[in-house]
Amino acid sequence: MPAPAQVVKLRSRCWLVEGVDPSPDGKWHLVSLSCIDDDAQRQQLQVVWEAEIDPRIIGEEAWETIGSKDKQPSFDAVGPNMGSGRTLV
Repeated sequence: MPAPAQVVKLRSRCWLVEGVDPSPDGKWHLVSLSCIDDDAQRQQLQVVWEAEIDPRIIGEEAWETIGSKDKQPSFDAVGPNMGSGRTLV
């Protein structure tokens, strides 16, 4: 179950969880979301979490790989052509 301030992947978009309201019997959870994708920022959506197909909570391990400074960009494809007089297109 997601919690407020977590990021989830749902319906092919990334969403910020703004609220989670359980039903009185606790079987269902109404999740309020705000889209964080560039082309739909701040679009609002409310879903019943248990009724969604393949909802995913973006975990800490996923965030650690985004923007990681451990891996430096590789320019191996460009290196052999540098100084050869050939133009890369």
